[in-house]
Amino acid sequence: MGCCDLHNVIQTTASLSSYEQLFLHINDVNPSVIARHILLFAIVSEPAFDPNNNKDLHYLWDVWYNAEWSEETRSRFVQDVEQLLAAKLQYNITLFPERKCEDWKIVWNLWCISAKIFSPNILSDIQDQRLEIFRRVHI
Repeated sequence: MGCCDLHNVIQTTASLSSYEQLFLHINDVNPSVIARHILLFAIVSEPAFDPNNNKDLHYLWDVWYNAEWSEETRSRFVQDVEQLLAAKLQYNITLFPERKCEDWKIVWNLWCISAKIFSPNILSDIQDQRLEIFRRVHI
């Protein structure tokens, strides 16, 4: 399946009453889509991830949907992406084909660099600049 969004996969998985193993095969033409899905699965597969913990859910929500992140989300994201770049995956995540891993690593590396550069202050400056442009156009 090509899976632009994991919503249906996660909803189906969550609705299962019980299972010993679950194998998910993710494919897409765009390596950034697969890189994102691998990151999301890595986040929820982390033994320390607790779906009943508001901080963990907020972090997952930020990574999945939000463009503006707190410093806490940004630093945790960098840490998670660096784990992927170092190929430190949970026991339950296997990546195939290995030749595609280089494509995903390029994406993860760009995300990591971007997250390190774009601090909340820079995002605030960008918002201010957009607001100023908007005001100029509509005055």
